[in-house]
Amino acid sequence: MNPNIFRLYDVRGKYPSELDEDVAYKIGTYFGSLCKGQEVLVGCDARISSKSLFSSLAKGIIDAGSKFLSIGCVPTPALYYIDHIEKPAASIMITASHSPKDCNGFKIILGGKPFFGKQLNELQEYIENAPEYPDAYLSSYGYKSFRIYEYIDRIVANISINPKLKIAWDSGNGASAIIVPEVIAKLPNKNIHINAELDGNFPNRSPDQMEPGAMDTLIKIVREEKCDLGISFDGDGDRTIFISSSGNIISNDHVLCLFAEDILRHNPGALMIADVKTSQTFFDYVSQLGGKTEMSKTGHAFIKDLINKTGALFAGELSAHMFFADKYYGFDDGIYAGLRMIDLLTRKDASIDELCSILPKSFATQEIKMAVREEDKFQIVDEIKSKMTKMGRKFIDTDGVRYKNEDGWWLIRASNTEDSLIARAESMTEEGLKRVRSDLEGFLGL
Repeated sequence: MNPNIFRLYDVRGKYPSELDEDVAYKIGTYFGSLCKGQEVLVGCDARISSKSLFSSLAKGIIDAGSKFLSIGCVPTPALYYIDHIEKPAASIMITASHSPKDCNGFKIILGGKPFFGKQLNELQEYIENAPEYPDAYLSSYGYKSFRIYEYIDRIVANISINPKLKIAWDSGNGASAIIVPEVIAKLPNKNIHINAELDGNFPNRSPDQMEPGAMDTLIKIVREEKCDLGISFDGDGDRTIFISSSGNIISNDHVLCLFAEDILRHNPGALMIADVKTSQTFFDYVSQLGGKTEMSKTGHAFIKDLINKTGALFAGELSAHMFFADKYYGFDDGIYAGLRMIDLLTRKDASIDELCSILPKSFATQEIKMAVREEDKFQIVDEIKSKMTKMGRKFIDTDGVRYKNEDGWWLIRASNTEDSLIARAESMTEEGLKRVRSDLEGFLGL
């Protein structure tokens, strides 16, 4: 086992070199012991390794004396929903989300709250000291469609849809392919579903829609079929990227602004949360609309924890995770976010391009990734903080270093899910962006 699989808010690594069935079994015994005699809910995504890890995790839970509740292969948001309604002692989703197909991992809920931070450190210590259990795994796992149809009914409830809208949905062969056909069967409009076959090899595109070329097929379908909107999901269905009728990928900064404005219209003064990578225009726009804002660390667990603490009605990340707590439960659900966008376009009776045309514009880089060793990435960020402090520069250290001056802002942070540093820069002018980016590159050594 590679100790670096224990991230800040989940367990994730390459299968089987970094995590395997032994790790899964020990996670099962940990939570089986912790939840003694109670129910532990388990689901998994479509990855090839998920079935075997599922079986090992299940046996660990049972061997430790807890009840194992299976929902089989589902998108992560479906597990979140069932956890919220059924309230098991713990819920575990086997998934590597948007990571490559040779990876897998575990997202965990304990007592209805994200399991992260120091809790993961305790889990790591347990696994490192637990005895080996060779050949102790189940050979298969059962599938129980527990409350799945209730979840589908819930996410389509109270969604208004113009029957004239034509929507293209892209499951990317991931876990959302199980749910999307059931969802669109309940909708009155014309829908096209691509990459709709469940396939853990992800033969048609990366499970990460932000990889170069991952959106090309959906863009082509939207243009050729004259669709009003394209909706794309990652490997486990908890994040969403939108394509406009003109075939443009809509910036998630703008998506967050659209949803925030819509929610504030009905909830004046409400609190909105966004992660440190999000555009300054979002925070400024919400303030102009009379709303309040708070900046969060990047990561679904941190944001959900902050929603619980603050009562925020909406939150989002630049990485296209969206959390609705106004009419929903405050967890990131990509399929529900897609339906909320359709609802918004129906009520506004406008295209997403038209709605975005009046939003504040800025000049920004995409995410800049720099590969570094896992054991070095946080140290590098700490060294940058030290250098900034010696220079007398003030910065936000919520998650990495976010520095703002008269030209704009830049960010350097350690990725929670990859062996890399993440950077971004933004300005309201092209010339300002050049200067901000040059300053950023000086700290990155580019």
